[in-house]
Amino acid sequence: MAIEAVKKAKLPEKVVPVCLDASAIEAYREAEQEAARAAADSLGGKITVPEELATAVEAATIRFTMRGLPRKQWTELLKSHPPRKDNLEDRKVGFNEDTLYEALVRKCIVDPVPTDEEWEQIDEALTQGEWTRLVTVAQTLNLIGSKLPF
Repeated sequence: MAIEAVKKAKLPEKVVPVCLDASAIEAYREAEQEAARAAADSLGGKITVPEELATAVEAATIRFTMRGLPRKQWTELLKSHPPRKDNLEDRKVGFNEDTLYEALVRKCIVDPVPTDEEWEQIDEALTQGEWTRLVTVAQTLNLIGSKLPF
């Protein structure tokens, strides 16, 4: 019966890695490109990316597990961030964009769950691109329905 599926229900999740050391990423990518160039040159031999570069990227990376909210929590979150009357974009989307996204991302992160103080530190280290990725994943987890594989 369908009720058995409800008892086993799992909300959608996604792990979002965020590296907080752009220089480590750049050094890794440069080494990767050099290895690719060497592989393309038959006389260049095989060059691999040094393990310490991968270790540096990994050490500076937080892997956030994000989970979609149950429908009722999503609705309550939207209600608690109503659009500002004087803001056309808010009125178009139906919520206060300045406040909803932070609340949404924070509610969707289930592991590790940063304290308010830790979140402030993380927020200071995020680029707009990384922030946009977190927001996009949170929106996707909550607004995109399941697609059955058959």
